[in-house]
Amino acid sequence: WAPRAERGVLVATADRTLRLVTPQGVVEYKDLSSPPLALDVFERQVLVTTMGGEAQLLQLCGSGYPDAEQFTFQHLQSFKDHQKQVTSGRFAEDGEHFATISRDHSAKVYRRDRTGSFALLGAWTMAGEVTACCWLGDSLLLCARDDHELHYLTPGETELKVSAVSTS
Repeated sequence: WAPRAERGVLVATADRTLRLVTPQGVVEYKDLSSPPLALDVFERQVLVTTMGGEAQLLQLCGSGYPDAEQFTFQHLQSFKDHQKQVTSGRFAEDGEHFATISRDHSAKVYRRDRTGSFALLGAWTMAGEVTACCWLGDSLLLCARDDHELHYLTPGETELKVSAVSTS
């Protein structure tokens, strides 16, 4: 999957490599713990979810950014809160939260703290595999296998507020 970054395209491949392809060339990050499944970008931060149940947060660096000719990736944080593959991860529109979903039937929401690091805010477990997530304003929308409801999680200061809407 290849989201468009400001200065190029990010490509994650099964050989555990993340590549930034720019008109100036290709920059590689080869320290992923397992094959990547999904990418999301907020400004210069890259969220990578993997088959090994991890999510990694990377920073795209370059002197003179965004006009840099040479870029590098800096590892910021790793998260190992899921028991199975992390199939997707999405930043909230404001970049203050991100969510991950997994084949372990759970969604996790992380919140940026005062230092700029992310910490787990809360988790939501469903009867079936969580198959899709997206942010809709301040709420995270979740869909799950064998579930006819759309689930909305709204991050608060210290917890998640949950509501469901029937689609039948």
